[in-house]
Amino acid sequence: MMALNTLIIDIQKKFSDGCPNGFLLGWDINRFFQSLISLFVGFKVINDTDFNYSYCNSYEIELGENESDEIFILTLKVSFIVDAFVLHVTRYSSNRRSGKVIHFDECSEYAGEIKKAKIFLVGKGFVEMQNDDMESVVDGVHLELAEIPTVGKCLFEDFE
Repeated sequence: MMALNTLIIDIQKKFSDGCPNGFLLGWDINRFFQSLISLFVGFKVINDTDFNYSYCNSYEIELGENESDEIFILTLKVSFIVDAFVLHVTRYSSNRRSGKVIHFDECSEYAGEIKKAKIFLVGKGFVEMQNDDMESVVDGVHLELAEIPTVGKCLFEDFE
């Protein structure tokens, strides 16, 4: 686990010349993609990485459906700012029009896949960010969209 103060200092350094641009910096848009495909055999893995207002790789793993035809998607975000990641599961209605991020306990049938993703990223030297730290304000950083820069917005995606 990273100390929050150290993390904020690292973020401030990375943003000292403005918002990093993954396209200009040559970030690998497919980093870990093939490894995730190999790791999640039998599941559809989608690379949603886009460096427009984003500082991470973003992947979705379609875990499956339950008896109510609800669809479960595991989302992984892997930062380029520091070696950190977040993941969450979204439960969608059968038509995928409405989704809700759910607690891991609400999809216990996919606990093995969630654990597998965590072990893979930790094995690559990344740490999982905790929700408490994600909302911490990062002074001295100006984002393009968000008025208040938080750790989460600086590590993963800038949004208002």
